[in-house]
Amino acid sequence: MKTAIHSLPVLLLLLVAVGASAQAPGDRVLALWPADGMWYPARVEARAGDEVQVAYDDGDVGTVRADQFVPLHWEAGSTLQCNWRNRGRYYPGVVERIDGERIEFRYDDGDRETMTISRCRSLPPLER
Repeated sequence: MKTAIHSLPVLLLLLVAVGASAQAPGDRVLALWPADGMWYPARVEARAGDEVQVAYDDGDVGTVRADQFVPLHWEAGSTLQCNWRNRGRYYPGVVERIDGERIEFRYDDGDRETMTISRCRSLPPLER
């Protein structure tokens, strides 16, 4: 037997929770890249049921399940790995400042670099 929700606050909370995970084409997300288990910036291309087609910032495309992407929400203090001087090697550090797609990043060894977020990646959400 189904029961109706008679509490407006509970209903609103449920709607917000469902809406927060629904991503539309064009939205920025972090999406799992299965080959290395890391999460990279991407843009939602299309959604079909529980799957989302994403275009990763490096040009790759892929299809991920709902549990394999999250809204892109990096901010000052976020711990990431970034591609040092775009040489293909990722090193850990902390975001110092974000302005749109630009990021000011301090590596754990003290080096600093300003780059686009496309050069960074994130650990899986549960490990951050």
